Amino acid sequence: MTHSILFGVLASLSARSWEAPVIDLSCFGDYPGDKCGDEASKLLRAASESGGGAFVLRGHGVNDDFIDSVLSSARRLFTDVDASEKERLSIIGDGLTRGYVPLGRESGSDREEIKEAFSYGYDWPEGYKSFSNKLQGPNVWPAGISAEDERVLNEWFGHATRLGLSLARAFSSALGQKALSDSCGPDGASISLQRIFRYFAVEGDDSSGDKTIGSSPHTDWGFITIVLQEEGVDGLEVQDSETGRYHPLPNDRASRMVVNVGDFASIMSGGKLHSPVHRVVSPKKAAERISLVHFYYPNYNTTLEGLLDTDAAKRTSLLTDQKAGGVSGWIAEDGHMMAFGDFISAKWSQVYRPRSRPDEEL
Repeated sequence: MTHSILFGVLASLSARSWEAPVIDLSCFGDYPGDKCGDEASKLLRAASESGGGAFVLRGHGVNDDFIDSVLSSARRLFTDVDASEKERLSIIGDGLTRGYVPLGRESGSDREEIKEAFSYGYDWPEGYKSFSNKLQGPNVWPAGISAEDERVLNEWFGHATRLGLSLARAFSSALGQKALSDSCGPDGASISLQRIFRYFAVEGDDSSGDKTIGSSPHTDWGFITIVLQEEGVDGLEVQDSETGRYHPLPNDRASRMVVNVGDFASIMSGGKLHSPVHRVVSPKKAAERISLVHFYYPNYNTTLEGLLDTDAAKRTSLLTDQKAGGVSGWIAEDGHMMAFGDFISAKWSQVYRPRSRPDEEL
């Protein structure tokens, strides 16, 4: 066997060495049953740095047929809406992200991210205006999208915030850190964000390219991220913090819901929970990839006072300047007093990439 073949075999075996843990959320309910064993220890291993910080979620109580409906409704937000309507409802870069992110209008690095997106949040009553912070606000739905699709997507948001709170309580109980679950609740649910992404295949794009990617390597800013992904379409990968290698998460039908720890939970836990670096590579075997990414947030006014100088904090995207050409250290000296919601407002502004409109390119 030649050296090149041997190297290829070893590299392939190494790339397959990590398998995403599977967590049964029903084990953390009131009646877990005998099947669960020590699921709390399993959860902490999965959410630790050695476990990868990401896992497949089962026992979540969301019907498979409903997940099919959610993914179909999500796709129609892109395929059934014309470019002019997407531009009319495009996000302008402030803290409240509602509406469309056109192709190339957002990136967490200097690379162009070949995706478009749609953002929505909590379903406030029609005409409601008594919002208490800048991350609360009405959703904007495109003309032509059906009332049924809107209903399905709002119902999914409710499921996702329920799951986020259940996971927060599970982590809090397993770690014996009451502050984790105390930081989450109805206020956090009202500012949590649902994003739908449509990633496009790009001829010649690969994970080592320096110009384009599906989504740049990053950690997530919030408490927990819950992802619904299409069956059989690759893209989401997590990084091994020791080797730097990326490992794909499974996407079979039983693994369409995956979870990763966010920066806030990692910092609050003192690094016991690991917010993993992850990325999305442009699809290779499909023309596009649809995924729903739910950023479950803690309550708006929760602070990280006294925790930002820790090693767990310094490695996160939350404390990194992600503007084009940005550098680390954008947080002021007294940044530890900043409310979580203010952090998030600043972060969404950082990753926004303005583009000139056609009439400005003269």
